[in-house]
Amino acid sequence: MIIQKITSKSLPDEIRIGSSKSYLNRALILASLKTNRVKIVGASESTDVEYLINCLREIGLEIKTASNQLEVLNSFPSCEKVSDKPIVLKVGDGGTTARFLISLLSLGKNKYRLILDEGLAKRPFSEGISVLRKLGASIDFQGSEITVQGPIIQTGDIEVSCENTTQFASSFILLNQVCSFNIKLTNVKASKKYLDISQKLLTESQESDFIVCKTDFSSISYIVAYAFFHQDVLITNVKEIDWSQADSRIFDIIKSIGGDFIIDPNGLRIFKSEAKRGFKVNGNNCLDLIPTLFYLAAFLPYESEIIGLEKLQLKESDRLSEGLKILDFFGVEYKYVSKDDKITFSAAVSRKKKDELLKTAYDHRMVMLGTLFFKHLGGGMIAPSESVKKSFPKFFEIF
Repeated sequence: MIIQKITSKSLPDEIRIGSSKSYLNRALILASLKTNRVKIVGASESTDVEYLINCLREIGLEIKTASNQLEVLNSFPSCEKVSDKPIVLKVGDGGTTARFLISLLSLGKNKYRLILDEGLAKRPFSEGISVLRKLGASIDFQGSEITVQGPIIQTGDIEVSCENTTQFASSFILLNQVCSFNIKLTNVKASKKYLDISQKLLTESQESDFIVCKTDFSSISYIVAYAFFHQDVLITNVKEIDWSQADSRIFDIIKSIGGDFIIDPNGLRIFKSEAKRGFKVNGNNCLDLIPTLFYLAAFLPYESEIIGLEKLQLKESDRLSEGLKILDFFGVEYKYVSKDDKITFSAAVSRKKKDELLKTAYDHRMVMLGTLFFKHLGGGMIAPSESVKKSFPKFFEIF
């Protein structure tokens, strides 16, 4: 566990953000299914992307990396080499990595054994596994290991529940690169934009062997929220708002409370602003943004309200309980009503000592939430800081 010291220094005036891991992981799966060479523009040092690339290489795919570009040279399952023993793949703690791989590997003939981190093994998998079993895959889930062997039937009608996650649903959309599934999605309660991104990328990849990945608006949300209170910031590699990303909702929220931003030839400019009102948000459509909104609501001099919190419990940690612990640590006044699935903020924060240490769950978004508070209040220490590598490896270079 690494402890990171947070100072009260300002953010850099100019910032460059990496590509979205949501785009990159989807692009990698799509490229792995195409017989032509596929170039992917956009790079990320996210551990989720690194795990996926390593696993794809282990199953026989050739992937070249250069500067801000990836190139996938062959395709799955034609790249499979017959193996008498299960091929072991370490997938880390990424839900997208694991769920996308399970579906992809079900196209092959070899047996694959996926090793999941302890926290990931507790997250929902049954919805996608049940569909793959109906299609003919042999899948065994014991402890922190999932064994997968196909091949599945690649055509027909399938029904995919999105009750707990849309990631399996996205994986089946991506498989339509080579399959002919008529997909019926049920219980779509949250994260619909990720389904839309999957369909958009599928369509684009069917038309071209060149995929461009967008800048990560999840990462940008932390900068936008902090800049609103403290300083003007220029993000140099954003030339438009990608509204297809769920966390781009931060711009609507910032506008609604009196904030301002523009896009000019130099990039996206976010301006320090004076709050004019609080906000009300349904978090079901932007679950990953909710931790950032906790920070924003805590320091607004107006009441704010967030509903749609329940699915936070199914993330890398129970982000609902862990997020509330962080609010308690910083003395935030709030009221959480579980039966209404709602939290209301009244924005009275007690300053903590600079040398105080906050230990969060091993969850990148909880560490980044705690960092926003410390940065705002003048400093502190946070751990485990290494968890930010999952989505925003350069987070502490900026904060």
